[in-house]
Amino acid sequence: MTPLVSGGPIEGFTDEGLAVVDAGERFGVVDRNGQLIVEPVHPGLVIHPVAFLIADQYGLWGALNRKGEMLIEQKYKEQADVLEELDRLLADGRPVL
Repeated sequence: MTPLVSGGPIEGFTDEGLAVVDAGERFGVVDRNGQLIVEPVHPGLVIHPVAFLIADQYGLWGALNRKGEMLIEQKYKEQADVLEELDRLLADGRPVL
């Protein structure tokens, strides 16, 4: 199952060809070709249209960009706070994503 911010979870791959992989309580992301985008080291992972929301073992959320690089530090207790930060970054017009 691939959890999505916009609803979900869905079976298999998203429309853009991404899927969450479960490595026994740790999650990562692969593309349709089987290439690992995000190492399966995150206790929580949700696919967002422009990022990957990740959680650590304490339940703190942050985000990775679509290359799997840290975008937002894992310091938020709620996914909604990370979504607000993503919206702010997008509104700034900086090409961070």
